Amino acid sequence: MRPTHDGHAADPVVACRGVSKTYRTGWRRRTVEALRGVDLTVARGEIVGVLGPNGSGKTTLFKTLLGLVAPDAGNVRVLGAPPGATEAKARIGFVPEDNELHSFLTIESTLVLHGRLLGLDRATIRSRTSKLVSLLHLEAHRGPVRSLSKGTVRKLAMAVALLGDPELLVLDEPTSGIDPLLSREVTDEMLRRRDAGVTVVLSSHLLADVERVCDRLVVLYRGEAICEGRTDALLAREGERIVRFRDLDDSAREAIRRLANESGAIDLGEEPARDDLSNFFLRLLDGRGERR
Repeated sequence: MRPTHDGHAADPVVACRGVSKTYRTGWRRRTVEALRGVDLTVARGEIVGVLGPNGSGKTTLFKTLLGLVAPDAGNVRVLGAPPGATEAKARIGFVPEDNELHSFLTIESTLVLHGRLLGLDRATIRSRTSKLVSLLHLEAHRGPVRSLSKGTVRKLAMAVALLGDPELLVLDEPTSGIDPLLSREVTDEMLRRRDAGVTVVLSSHLLADVERVCDRLVVLYRGEAICEGRTDALLAREGERIVRFRDLDDSAREAIRRLANESGAIDLGEEPARDDLSNFFLRLLDGRGERR
């Protein structure tokens, strides 16, 4: 079932309401609000991109969906169950921000191990492993994981996520470090699975991937969801703008500059600059910046 235009279905795959999470870091136990009252609803057969600069709360949100982090406030349901529930785990595929794989295993033995953990029989493991190795062009890599390039390990992490034929994919920067040609094949696979009813929640700094695959975007900034809407509307271009940034920290400024460069816009620089950014980035700045 494809989602309605607003992305909300009667029985959503992901439903977050008012989710907040605060960490205490350092010897002084400094308080960091990773999530502040975030709402997120994702329908079956929908691809939703969760975007924002580093430190905006994307990874914490994903770990909350998986039951790896417990929220301080709010309610979360994933596939109709609480996060981390046993009945939902085998129905979720996850690509974490870091490639957390056993360094001494080969590609094939990694997939066999995860297939067994999923409770798959040998014939299914063998069949799915063969298809995924071919899909992600992993045939030539025979050594242990520690000998593989970052991009190859990233492809293996994607293969592990797809191995269980999941109903929900949670992908934290899934194409990071992967060459552009294969990145296109990975996004093609997302679209094929979406069309088969699989739900995808992903983060990415690659605008081409976001624009190509996401039905809807949610923008996080300092733990808050400050913008949400259909991808085609948020990325609609409306000519030149002059944008003034205000109260942005260094990481946010650098992330926006990088996104501007990737989108083909003029480098923003330190002072207000003329650019041709899309509505997405202008909306990203609503409440944080000032147009003139």
